[in-house]
Amino acid sequence: MTNKKEKETYNYCIPSPMASLMKRIDDRTQMEASLLSMFFLLIGLIFFAIYFVVFTNFSWIAKGMTIFNTLCGFIFLFS
Repeated sequence: MTNKKEKETYNYCIPSPMASLMKRIDDRTQMEASLLSMFFLLIGLIFFAIYFVVFTNFSWIAKGMTIFNTLCGFIFLFS
């Protein structure tokens, strides 16, 4: 008899023991954690953009790129 550990089916780049632990977590918990992390990313994006555009002495090209990047980040994270 061999004590081979069974490999998790859809573990991709995550090791099998970690994938089996992650599989046990409820879907609602995973969704809430995902939404909370996206919320904090959006808040950080807003604060950084406001600080960079208002309080720094960079050119308007850099500030315009930051504003554009912030708007694109919002679209990406809200989709």
